[in-house]
Amino acid sequence: MAEPSNLTFVIKPFLTESEAEQVKALEDHCVNFDQMTLKLELDYKLSVAKSLNFQGEDMNEFLCYDKSRLVGYAGALSFAGSEPEVSGMVDPEYRRQGIFDALTWLVIQELSKRQVPSMLLLTDRTSTAGQAFVKKQETVLDHTEYEMFLKLPWEINLTDDMKKGIRLRKASNKDADEVARQNAIYFDQEAAAGEQAGSDPASSEASEAASERRILPEEEEERGMTIYLAEVGDQTTIGKIHLDYRIGQGGIFGLGILPEYRNKGYGRALLLSGIEILLREGAEEVYLQVNAVNENALQLYLSCGFEVTSTMDYYRLKL
Repeated sequence: MAEPSNLTFVIKPFLTESEAEQVKALEDHCVNFDQMTLKLELDYKLSVAKSLNFQGEDMNEFLCYDKSRLVGYAGALSFAGSEPEVSGMVDPEYRRQGIFDALTWLVIQELSKRQVPSMLLLTDRTSTAGQAFVKKQETVLDHTEYEMFLKLPWEINLTDDMKKGIRLRKASNKDADEVARQNAIYFDQEAAAGEQAGSDPASSEASEAASERRILPEEEEERGMTIYLAEVGDQTTIGKIHLDYRIGQGGIFGLGILPEYRNKGYGRALLLSGIEILLREGAEEVYLQVNAVNENALQLYLSCGFEVTSTMDYYRLKL
């Protein structure tokens, strides 16, 4: 265990590229040491900070240095005004010194200033340190997500029959209401399934908040995330998919088929179309996350060549 000589805590609205590189190096060190996964969303955060409409009044990045060495980090991220997700780590040589307790306290103080009622603490299911930390807090398990990666090489050749007549149209800001409507439908269904599985009833509050979120597709595209509406026939919208491509890695998010069009093969066709686009863009790996209670989606992804690589628990902490 290293003895800190001069611990300094830094609070910032966003990371610079050099700071993000430091955080990434610490992430790699912790992941290799603990053999677990972290969800820090560093590339997305950098793209948000670079966007023209970014407002930097809120503090979202919390760093701890021993002189010039980064030894601890916590980050808070809200997707389109959603409940803040908080994740972070401490250098293994600097653990058991209260560093992450101090970082979490700083996060709580900042979110309390914004009158945020609660936050989600993220930890890998296999992380001994992470699970021990969240269980010391007054938290309740809200939900669990599986991270899944596509097994490559992927050799499915999409035929017209497999595509089910689906056309993908890039969403514009004019489609923001439709994107929000679909998000509310998919989010509410997962929240309801979570309540049946015994999750915190407070998750219904987050579900209500989700219906108020309004993502602007053109702004999301500036940040690297492209939203497509899925259409069939005479421009009938049946669902959507969000595709993120960054430096050889492709991500699939927000995939959903509207209830009245399910059980017709459209979900599989939409997923396969999304994979095809990402591979065509040059993705060398493709990943997605799925709520553990969404058994239908999990089975779909498994059948299309994805495999579970990690399990992330989301614990709600009321502020």
